[in-house]
Amino acid sequence: FGRNGIGFFSFVSNLLRYGGFSIKKDGTSLCVTTGILTKRIYHIDPEKINYIDIRQNFLMKLAGVGSVNINCSGYGASKFEHPLLLPMLTRPQINSLLDHLGMKKQIHDREIKPENWAYWSYISIPFYLLTLMLTADFIMAKVFPETADITMFIALMEVIPMVWFMIVKTGAFFTTGITFRDDYCCVRHSRFLVFHTILADCGRLVKIQVFQDVIDEKINRARLDMYFTSEKPKANKIKGLNIKDARFIIGRFEKVAEKVEILKN
Repeated sequence: FGRNGIGFFSFVSNLLRYGGFSIKKDGTSLCVTTGILTKRIYHIDPEKINYIDIRQNFLMKLAGVGSVNINCSGYGASKFEHPLLLPMLTRPQINSLLDHLGMKKQIHDREIKPENWAYWSYISIPFYLLTLMLTADFIMAKVFPETADITMFIALMEVIPMVWFMIVKTGAFFTTGITFRDDYCCVRHSRFLVFHTILADCGRLVKIQVFQDVIDEKINRARLDMYFTSEKPKANKIKGLNIKDARFIIGRFEKVAEKVEILKN
């Protein structure tokens, strides 16, 4: 059976689960229908959506398409489900459909982005991993010359994924950033090999952390970790920001929080 069998089973399972997928606006709620053998119908209150998450892998990024997911308690909570809202669409199509569904949010290009010299912080981990693995392979080839051919083959197999990882992180560097519009933000970042574009009301922010190592402190650079309301909190990390930009971002969230507090009172 092996990996091919598992991959085929996963493909068939997803096809049965997400086949016949449709979404429509039903009064004040969104009606999501999915499934072939077992039909599932979800009625989602847009006001209860924590944030919108447009996901892409690197090839989807190059093609300019993405899948729209939502973070909403109870929808896609199972490990066998994905909180899919819209299938693979282009950016104009996503913006058009979000407007049609009354989301009042759009994807925007980044306005605040990492410093140019922060590029190294994006590719450093795969670079160091590749260097360590190749060094270990070289030592093995010298110590055990009879296994040199096998060791070189292993080294080649290690180079391919690490180089791909660096290419993806290079793409992340050139797309990571944040933009504010009215009372919502568009946060663009990557997590491992997946690119995320988060559209969230600023009032949904529950925690923001500033991280600096010794070098960052000396060159006035920081990483921001933003947590929005969620059943399972996830950090949305923007690395390599100038400290002035980091303070500006925090200030914008604080202004919205103050505005919300005033409206409550």
